Amino acid sequence: CTGGIRCEKASIEMKEELQHDDINVYQLQGGIHRYLEKYGSKGKFKGKNFVFDKRIIQPHDDGAAVVGECSICSTPYDTIHDDRRCKKCRLLVLICDECETTRKKEYWCHDHTYLDPNVCRENPEKLKEIGSMIAKNEEKLKNDELRGRRNRNKRLMIQKTISELKEVLDSCQ
Repeated sequence: CTGGIRCEKASIEMKEELQHDDINVYQLQGGIHRYLEKYGSKGKFKGKNFVFDKRIIQPHDDGAAVVGECSICSTPYDTIHDDRRCKKCRLLVLICDECETTRKKEYWCHDHTYLDPNVCRENPEKLKEIGSMIAKNEEKLKNDELRGRRNRNKRLMIQKTISELKEVLDSCQ
């Protein structure tokens, strides 16, 4: 909750995405924050409200339903810790305390789990996927559209991705 601007954008996107006459998208007068103040656990909101300040979450009730789950073991979990962020993109990641002890402060969001060496050790099929990703990115670099100065950053990002993937591949073998 940031005071409404994301809700405005989200409701527009939801309306465009759903495009069903029988589904309506509404916004709460005063936002979710005011709704939680007014109704608390008696309302329809389940879980905790994520906020973009030092509080991180705005619990409305100590007995709030746990709607999140650990990204690693899928155990119901919804306590967000500011130091548990994806190593690649810095996105906050839900990691339960038990899994946190095994991760050596290395966490990965859903989009970057392929960079987690633990995943390919646990699932050898991931090695094939990583090899395929390397090949796709190397093919991208051969693309004529990426030549020239104005595409330099794109080339550098692709080269960095290839390097990261090769590093993971090496650590898994």
